[in-house]
Amino acid sequence: MSNSTSLIVKEIMLNKFSRYFVVLFSSLIFCIFILNVNGVNASDPNFLKEIDVINGGFRDLRWGRHISDCEDMVYKTHKQTSGGNVKIYNRDKDSLLLDNRIKLSKIEYGFLNSKLLFVVFKTSGPNNTKALQEVVLSRFGDNNKNEQTEHFYWAINNTNVILKNDSSSNHAVLMLVSKEGLSSNFNK
Repeated sequence: MSNSTSLIVKEIMLNKFSRYFVVLFSSLIFCIFILNVNGVNASDPNFLKEIDVINGGFRDLRWGRHISDCEDMVYKTHKQTSGGNVKIYNRDKDSLLLDNRIKLSKIEYGFLNSKLLFVVFKTSGPNNTKALQEVVLSRFGDNNKNEQTEHFYWAINNTNVILKNDSSSNHAVLMLVSKEGLSSNFNK
């Protein structure tokens, strides 16, 4: 083989390798981008295992579950919204320990048209508030912060996740909301 032919073959091989590398690298960047857009942080998926953003829900409850199928619910109050009458419940036997380290002051369940629409977790005190924020940010990432407030928002599959901190009063609220329930109001 002549020297020039050998150089051309090497150039072709290098171009194939370069194209392969570019495609592989682009695919990797795309996957990282998609994971970050969805707010999923692969660093420690063990955090907040009780929160199911894939199927939507918390512990044994899934979005859209009818109140008559939920055990130990105790009616607390209701709020009239543009989507209908939302009834708020607590569970008698609910553990107020989240992720085995965050002591919650309250867990509330919201039902719209008798179907589970949201779950709200509340903390009080600087240690529990800080722990909730750390665990939530470890699970979902910290790239969705509203710069003017201490709010974070993630839209993951069929669940909206909202974290609201109030450092002045050392309280935090974590809210999980069904996207389907918001869009359809669980009307039938």
